[in-house]
Amino acid sequence: MLEIKRLCNETTDPSTFPKKDSAILAFRVFRLSVCRQSNECNCESESDIWDLRQKISKLERQVSSAESSNSGQLVLRKNIETEKNNLQIAKRNLESRLSDLQSSNWSLQSANSSLSTELERRDKDVEWGKRELVKTQSDRDNYKNKWVLSENEVRKITDSFNILQIESNDKDNEISAKEEKIISLKVKLGEAEEDILHRELVSKEKKLDELTRNLAIEPQSIKELREAYERLIKAREDYNRGNVVATQREIDAKKQELLQTDISVDNLYKVYRNCEKVAEVRIKLEKIHEERFEARQEVPPHH
Repeated sequence: MLEIKRLCNETTDPSTFPKKDSAILAFRVFRLSVCRQSNECNCESESDIWDLRQKISKLERQVSSAESSNSGQLVLRKNIETEKNNLQIAKRNLESRLSDLQSSNWSLQSANSSLSTELERRDKDVEWGKRELVKTQSDRDNYKNKWVLSENEVRKITDSFNILQIESNDKDNEISAKEEKIISLKVKLGEAEEDILHRELVSKEKKLDELTRNLAIEPQSIKELREAYERLIKAREDYNRGNVVATQREIDAKKQELLQTDISVDNLYKVYRNCEKVAEVRIKLEKIHEERFEARQEVPPHH
């Protein structure tokens, strides 16, 4: 009972209660109900309980309203945040689009500048073409006026052309006759040169044969060495480095074979020189034969 009295003696003014604490108010109503059954309680039970119930109901309504308001504010805040995020996304999209448009604009401006430059160049080319056309037409008219000939002038030019053609034919005949004469002289000169070379070849071959017999050298070895010298001369004339090298090696091999004999080095070098000289004369005779054949092919038949 002492505890009930202590609770009843505490203030029962609802204005001192914490706001939104309806549970405490309900507890105080219960406390007043207990006090009413006790003679030792000094609080006014009926009127206090009624007032407290009224204030509990009011506070519950306020709490419910506040909770509804808070819930609405939370929803509103969420909606605002969502809208804010959507706006930020839209802003970024617009900024990206703006950047793309600026890039496209720059490209279009660059292309426009290039087209303007190209148009200016083409306009200049057209103007130049017009000037050239006018100049060409003017030159053509001048040439027409310059080369308009009278009938007598045409006849004179025709006669002069016929005379020149006759003279040209005579010159052609004269040139042909001289060419025939030159070819004939070439043939005769070739024959004379051939005769000289033939005599020289006979002399050198005779000397080489004497060396071969006196030194007791195999004629086949001398023949192979001479032919190798002929191939070397032709390769040098044709500027064929590969054949020159190969043929020179072949000649060196033949010389090594001859060095294995008892023949003196001086006599061997005489043999080498004579083989090379005979090869040179034989090559010259071959060329003369070819030139004579070609010259005879060029001589026209006599009518």
